[in-house]
Amino acid sequence: VEVIPGPSLTTLRFTGCDALDECSTPCLAAQVPTLPAGTSVVLDLDGIRYATSTGLGAIVALSRRARAGGSRFALANAS
Repeated sequence: VEVIPGPSLTTLRFTGCDALDECSTPCLAAQVPTLPAGTSVVLDLDGIRYATSTGLGAIVALSRRARAGGSRFALANAS
């Protein structure tokens, strides 16, 4: 997962994979505790062709963490 920080927006982007599954989810889950409070978070799913239930759970955890810290959460390029 590539983290692209900005002053009011943090973008998380997957590089080199096309699935959000048991193999790629730990990379996303590792970013959850490191998100800065008060910034909006965008999860860019460009290139992700499918997600398992584990992947969807990681997205929900990311959304909850962002909202708990007073941030907004959005998905981009979801197919």
